Amino acid sequence: MAYQVRFLDPANVDLQEIKDREAAREVRKAFVLQLFQQLETAKNFPESNAVYLGCPAYRRMVIKNFPYCLFYKIDQENKMINIYRVLHTARDISRLISGSGLSCSDGNI
Repeated sequence: MAYQVRFLDPANVDLQEIKDREAAREVRKAFVLQLFQQLETAKNFPESNAVYLGCPAYRRMVIKNFPYCLFYKIDQENKMINIYRVLHTARDISRLISGSGLSCSDGNI
């Protein structure tokens, strides 16, 4: 059975920021299409993306053709992919995680 996908609040904020940052409508549309195409694969193979070495409880999905990574955690019991963040690869992800009060130990990224 395929997993369900849930975007948590920080990921929704990230997506809104991406929408605001990407001025061209075609670019935004292409990003969303690519994101959801990759999520369709993840629904059937949630462990197919690399473990994020900075926080091994999470997986990191690189969005093809775009400078963004999606960070998620697999809830095996509920068959759910919980998406925590969608971050630009140029950002200091380690600093974002440790400096924002979110950490691996509290279940958030």
